[in-house]
Amino acid sequence: MITVPANVALPEGLVEQRIAAGRYACTVHIGPYEQLDAAWARFMGEWLPASGHRLGAEASYEIYRNDPTKVPKDQLRTDMYISIA
Repeated sequence: MITVPANVALPEGLVEQRIAAGRYACTVHIGPYEQLDAAWARFMGEWLPASGHRLGAEASYEIYRNDPTKVPKDQLRTDMYISIA
């Protein structure tokens, strides 16, 4: 996800998606992008059921906090969000 001002034209290949306001749970993954599937499985399969919340109607999303061309794979930070109800 990339945040851009409203008056900026998006480069070819990118699409605009607005994230609805609401309740979201967030976890942080530090490490290679190749491990994100396992991180999502833990977030959705372990944390969510134990939390007492249920999955909300809005889309889940990730925010990539650093540049994989400048940061070692084991230091990549990804914020992971799920809508909760």
